[in-house]
Amino acid sequence: VCPRYIMVDYSKWDNIVDSDEEEPTRTAPAVYRVGDQGSVTIPGRNVTINSKAPQAAPAPAAKAKKSAEDELKQLTRNGATGETHAWGQTADALNILVYCPASVKASQVAVELKPKHLRVRVGADIIFERELYSEVEVPAESEDFDWEVLDVAGRRCVRVGLTKKRLADGQVSLWWTSACRGDPEIDVSAIPDRAPRAKASQTFADAFRQAQAAFVERVKGHEKIAIDVDDDGSDAGSDNPAAP
Repeated sequence: VCPRYIMVDYSKWDNIVDSDEEEPTRTAPAVYRVGDQGSVTIPGRNVTINSKAPQAAPAPAAKAKKSAEDELKQLTRNGATGETHAWGQTADALNILVYCPASVKASQVAVELKPKHLRVRVGADIIFERELYSEVEVPAESEDFDWEVLDVAGRRCVRVGLTKKRLADGQVSLWWTSACRGDPEIDVSAIPDRAPRAKASQTFADAFRQAQAAFVERVKGHEKIAIDVDDDGSDAGSDNPAAP
């Protein structure tokens, strides 16, 4: 029996490209940038990709500056700033910021307080010594004394926290017109935190005057009662015998 042979059709390989042949030249994408818009265009493919550049974040320096200004406003609220110190107050407390050299550390500072006197030393040098506007409470223990060294709005300061001594057996708080005697005075009627208290006091005074006027009007219609009085000024109806 003769073997059966199958013929192979080689024509289907006629269109195969030989790997050794040179690949066709490719065109690199063209990139264009205009303003803050970016675009990538691939010629012949009709493809365009657009992207918007991210917005720049706020500068950290601007935030730090605003924060420093806010801190200074808070510490000097209801007070003022001067050449050697700044100060602020509430109805019951006080902050004094004593300016000092930029290199000063807390370990070099000593603060001495009396009811109406404040002294701040840096090493052996006295950088601040003044008579206070009014009396303050002096802590019995040194660890209860509130002071620190810090930077405020670009200036090195010794911040001293004080508690005002209340008047009239503790019933009245005093708004200071200055931190120290001899300093320029502020108008305490115009400071922000005093307005609500002043308004409340005025409301109470108005209510009292109205009540007093109503009482006077009410007693006007009462019948007067005559009282007999002897020549010596004693009540005639009194059981006490007259003096001889």
